Amino acid sequence: MAAQINSTEVLGARLLREVAAEEGSLEDVRLGGTVVVVDVDGRFSPSHLLKGEGMTIRELEHVHVFRCSKERLRVTLGSLEGYMLWGEHVSKGREWLGTIVLGGVGGDIMVGWRGWLGVDREMVGGFREGVSVEEVWAERERRQEVVDGKGWRGLCEIGEFGWG
Repeated sequence: MAAQINSTEVLGARLLREVAAEEGSLEDVRLGGTVVVVDVDGRFSPSHLLKGEGMTIRELEHVHVFRCSKERLRVTLGSLEGYMLWGEHVSKGREWLGTIVLGGVGGDIMVGWRGWLGVDREMVGGFREGVSVEEVWAERERRQEVVDGKGWRGLCEIGEFGWG
């Protein structure tokens, strides 16, 4: 059974409850989804979710926490898809809502462990009304060029940033 992947990577380490409040991920876990947390700094504690969000232990079973070193981050991220889609765990068959990376200083964006940053692609306009599937399919390469030409947008407590 294939699950839809709507992956959002967030670099930083404000607790999952604060990051996910922006995305609605925790409410989605309650409604049948699952979330992955990759904790590079070892500061994440699921107990905060029980207190702050009022999640139950049963719901917490669908928040998968991986701890790894900065050196193993790429390998860990690379293995998540196989685990989440085909691994034997209690969340099998649930929608994988996203991946949140806490810590792991480096990469294109860096925020401190007390901060957070939501990262999204710049918006690309939708197709015009009444367009057929055949027309959309014929325009897919041009459409991909438009998407690739758009940048990225980061939003945090001090403002919004764009790049790319």
